[in-house]
Amino acid sequence: MKILKVPPDDKKNPKDEVGVLSLRDRLLGKRGNKLAKILREYEAWPWAKTNIKIWVEILNVFDAHLKEASTGKLSDSVTIAILSFTELLITNSYDPGMYNSHEHLLSLLDHENSDVVIRVLMLFDNMFKHTGCRNNSNLDHEIYKAKIFALATGFCIPNSTNSLRQMSSKSTGKAEIIAMKNQLRLTFPSDKDAKETVIDLSNLSRDVTLSKVLGKKKLSKRFHFSLKHHVQFAKSFAVEEKRQMYIRIKLVSIRLAMCFSWTKKEFLQKHFKSNPHLTEMLLDLLQNSHQIPLPVTITALHCLKSLTQVPYVESRMRDLGVLTDGIIPSLLHQCITRLKSDPDSPRDLLLTEAILSFIQKLSSENIVYAYPRAFRPTDVMDWMMSILSNFSISCAMVLMRALRIVEKLIAPNRDVGSLGASTGASRSRFHQANGFDLCLNRLKQLYVNPPAERKLLSFVLPGKMQIIPANHLLGKCVKALLRVSSISARHHRRPVRSTMLKDGVFASVIIKLWQLSQSEEKKEPIPKPKSSPKPQLRARRRRKCATYESKSSSSKVDMKMMSLKNSSIVDRRQDPRKIHGDKIFALSCALLCNVIQNRPSCLKSLHESGVTRAFLDTLNPDMLRTEAIFKTVPETIRSLCLNSDGLKMVLKKNPLQMLFNLVSSAKKTHLAMLTPPTIYFLGRSVEELFRHFPAFLNPGIKSCKAMLAALADKSGDIIDSKDREKRVANVAQLLSTLMRHFGKKFVEVGEVEMIPRAVQKLYAKEIDRSSMRDVGADLVQPMITMANQDPAKVTKSILSMCIEILDSVLQSESFKKQEYFSWRSYEKENQVLVHEVQEMAQISWCLSVLLKLSRRSLLMMLKNASFKAFVNKISRVVCLCKWSVTRSLLENNTLMIMSKKGGTGVENKDKKVSEEVLEKFTAYRDCSKNVLLYTGKLMRFLAKSTRSSRGNESIEMFDQLIHLYLDFKPARLKAWRRLLLFTKGTIKLSSSLLVANSRYTGFNNNAFSAFCRRGGTDKIVKLLKWLVNTPPFKPGGSESARLEHFRKNPWGIERDLPITPKTMGAIQTLLDEIGTFISFLSDYAPKSPICLALIKNGMKNLHPNVHPHFCDSVLNTARKVLVASTEEIKKKQHSEEDLAKLVNMGFGRARSLHALRIHRFRFVRAMEWLLANPDDSNATTMDVDEGDFENSIGT
Repeated sequence: MKILKVPPDDKKNPKDEVGVLSLRDRLLGKRGNKLAKILREYEAWPWAKTNIKIWVEILNVFDAHLKEASTGKLSDSVTIAILSFTELLITNSYDPGMYNSHEHLLSLLDHENSDVVIRVLMLFDNMFKHTGCRNNSNLDHEIYKAKIFALATGFCIPNSTNSLRQMSSKSTGKAEIIAMKNQLRLTFPSDKDAKETVIDLSNLSRDVTLSKVLGKKKLSKRFHFSLKHHVQFAKSFAVEEKRQMYIRIKLVSIRLAMCFSWTKKEFLQKHFKSNPHLTEMLLDLLQNSHQIPLPVTITALHCLKSLTQVPYVESRMRDLGVLTDGIIPSLLHQCITRLKSDPDSPRDLLLTEAILSFIQKLSSENIVYAYPRAFRPTDVMDWMMSILSNFSISCAMVLMRALRIVEKLIAPNRDVGSLGASTGASRSRFHQANGFDLCLNRLKQLYVNPPAERKLLSFVLPGKMQIIPANHLLGKCVKALLRVSSISARHHRRPVRSTMLKDGVFASVIIKLWQLSQSEEKKEPIPKPKSSPKPQLRARRRRKCATYESKSSSSKVDMKMMSLKNSSIVDRRQDPRKIHGDKIFALSCALLCNVIQNRPSCLKSLHESGVTRAFLDTLNPDMLRTEAIFKTVPETIRSLCLNSDGLKMVLKKNPLQMLFNLVSSAKKTHLAMLTPPTIYFLGRSVEELFRHFPAFLNPGIKSCKAMLAALADKSGDIIDSKDREKRVANVAQLLSTLMRHFGKKFVEVGEVEMIPRAVQKLYAKEIDRSSMRDVGADLVQPMITMANQDPAKVTKSILSMCIEILDSVLQSESFKKQEYFSWRSYEKENQVLVHEVQEMAQISWCLSVLLKLSRRSLLMMLKNASFKAFVNKISRVVCLCKWSVTRSLLENNTLMIMSKKGGTGVENKDKKVSEEVLEKFTAYRDCSKNVLLYTGKLMRFLAKSTRSSRGNESIEMFDQLIHLYLDFKPARLKAWRRLLLFTKGTIKLSSSLLVANSRYTGFNNNAFSAFCRRGGTDKIVKLLKWLVNTPPFKPGGSESARLEHFRKNPWGIERDLPITPKTMGAIQTLLDEIGTFISFLSDYAPKSPICLALIKNGMKNLHPNVHPHFCDSVLNTARKVLVASTEEIKKKQHSEEDLAKLVNMGFGRARSLHALRIHRFRFVRAMEWLLANPDDSNATTMDVDEGDFENSIGT
């Protein structure tokens, strides 16, 4: 296992039992015979499945030994012990695909000992049952396929139906063996011509070599591996065990070759060509199973199972009548008959388990239903009921196989056309045989009865043919019985007829299952043998007794239970919660619900038997620790409430309070259990409970209120921020599901402020924790769902809550000093910033709720008397916050780049910026983004509402918002760049509100008219002229002209501030944004004064601030002005004089050619007119004679 690299903290898994860890500790440091001695003690796995990661060190030791074994330096006994234990470990591990020691296993296929070869093949077989060959990337598929094909193809025995049986049977005489040996021939196909190479293996001496066998015959090297194995087999043909081992190797190799889809066609073409009677040979082995050893019979059955989907084999099985009334059913009948007289016969149990595995394979592939020549479902059900009704059978593997087949037969499956009738007939046959009562009796026998009266499950060791206790499989067996009982009751069309329902046995079984699965059972002492004064003699006497018992085949089951040397395998009474636990409780609850729905008349007797009281007494927060139980409880409550007395009892207990408290629980176990699908399932179940039983509504609403209170109160107890966010998300998801249909009921009972109050407490807890995280975002959706049920009442409550926060912000000293929401780096001031960020987060939460309401709710919000005051106050606050954020980002450039998501970022060298500061700055920036985003949505909502019946008020509020941004004047300005970038954001906001772009469609004429009427266009034109006429920046030159120009700024700022190249860059950026805005505007108002002003001021070739992007905007605007006139005839030719005119105007040759091709004549005349009418530098407003302009361009 050298490819596995496990970190040190992952070597011990707390889920593994103590016995697994103790075994691993015993094996550490052991090598050679000492290692093999310990491994031989474990022929069965007495624990639950383990994690293979904790066995890495042991498997590395195994690899070293297997490497020695491939070179012949290790004894065969140690090699077989290692391979057997590895197979056991792979079979009982969660992740067998992590085992990748294939290179050593492939090399061992060349081993001379056939026992080693069969162990390797069995290990491959068990490995690829759980993980396919394609998932093993380290496996050399070419070498693997070549060796497996060589072992599977080319039988050297006579090609007859009974040849395999004669080779493996003990009754075969010497004369027959000699005759078969004389017929040993091995045929190989030739590579070049059609002739085949036949090698005689009949008379081989002990010292013969491979070269002597070949002689002068030429054989490809790829066949040498197969020839080597057949030579070894021919040398030892007289030994019965070797012949049997040869058959097993061949059959297991065929099974492995059929496991992979890309090898089937190639393998079948080669194999059935050389041995067309393979199907008859396998069937002959099964038909005469009493004459051959059990391992050969089981291997033949598994091999036939892998060939069932091959058309040739399938047709042969149909012709020979193998399935319906043929060999397989008769063989199973024989086993069932023998098990009635001797239920603990290891041979019959192993053979029965193999036959059931064969039937299960066919049922899983739907062959039982799709093909009439296969088993009849009713016959299969009769066979399974015969096994289950034999209460003397306690073999866990046989019982579980039978239960899985029954589950497959009675479960609905609509994939196959004729399956419905088949499952219905199987289900009827199940109930005719009293299968429901049979499963309950099995439950009582294995689990419900007192420990002294319980039937112990057993397990058969195939190697020693011994029966050992299998208490570790009790949980699986009980769960299988519960699933079968539940499915039979759920899908049966008629009421289940069971005497146990009338007698109260079913109720007692359910109650006992709940008690055992959720409480610790008192451990009763196991009877010990009589004490002896000498421990060594006692151990020796026990071993002799065990040997004697293994030889006796007529003893009782208690005498036949063999104790292995390892004390951990001896049967022990484990804690039921540990080995069964939560799934048993969930399955028993599902069984109860299905029985009640199938037969509602039994609910009264169940209630009188104490089922309702027992269920409510069992419920406690400690037992609701897994997803299985959590999903089952609501449905069980709903089923028990179908009875009036049960409803009263459940209402008095109010289990919903406990469920909702778990949703807001701070425990790690509950947080890990409550996944989004689980929360959704709980919400739908509770919603259905409310709909069927309205009496639960008021207690449910109180439980929701208590859940929100607990969410806010216990928020400070959780340190991990991800856990806090997950708790809020769980509560929000549950509330969203409930509010969808019962939100109006929450409003009617006066719980409108339930969620806002919890949000305020959550933000207050974050302030106490000095955290800037937004913890209330998940609670927006349930609040929206509630608000849409009664918009007037809910919006009034949210508006009053938000106005209260805004009033506190407006009255604060930091707001009056224009320092509110500014980044602070000192600890004391940082705490103030935390408070301000959480206040803005609450405002953002209120805005997100209000703006995501339905259209009807939004229109009702406009009618609210406090809405106008809300818009006025939030505009003032957000405008200052936008200025503070712009200034903070410019002052903290490193933090801005590092906190930018998806950007290139800056390396944090020498830890100049701590992780805490970076996290807080990121939260600060995210909060500002949310506030500005929702404020923009509010403005767009107002812009759209100007067309409604209340358009005048909306226009007034909308215009007030835009002019608030345009007229903003900072009190303490330190650099022009900050104000210019702030103004850029203002122009961009105006562009998104007034005109259409890639994100927003439509043009609001009412809003634009109000914007122009109140001087909005004049302000932008004034700003445009000031920006265009800014003197250029020349290092070392005179600054008087530039300073004089900046004193005449549109904002009225008279202080002299430094002017740097970054300031000029900000001017160009702002100029580009204005040009883009007017270019968009020209789509809808091309003749407006603001568009004409852009063309006139942007065409001056002496302007130093004309940027390429700004020039593009001017050109596009002028083009749209011309397009708005009447259609004209486009001229294909243009003169060099016109081209020179445009180039001299500053457009460049490419743009000028493009303009001339579209509107050569009118475009040149328009440019000439614009140059002939320069701007008046003393004018404060733009005055353009539109008529003169139109006449000049010929319209």
